[in-house]
Amino acid sequence: MKQVNPKSQITTFKPSMGKAATALCSLIIATAFFYLLLVQADREQVNHELAVANARAQLAELNAQEQENNKEQHKGVN
Repeated sequence: MKQVNPKSQITTFKPSMGKAATALCSLIIATAFFYLLLVQADREQVNHELAVANARAQLAELNAQEQENNKEQHKGVN
């Protein structure tokens, strides 16, 4: 009579820790990547707004100087 190994007939599911760890690491890396993309985009937006504000301030200063020069020229004419 042929004996059957009882362990060979029982099928158990054992989740692989390696696959779970790989999936978790992939999720963490993907999340970090998208977060860094958002931070970089926000940083570029802030830099753009700062550059626009600086340009407006310089333009306002030049306009003020030009108005002052125009006032001085009109005083000299009168």
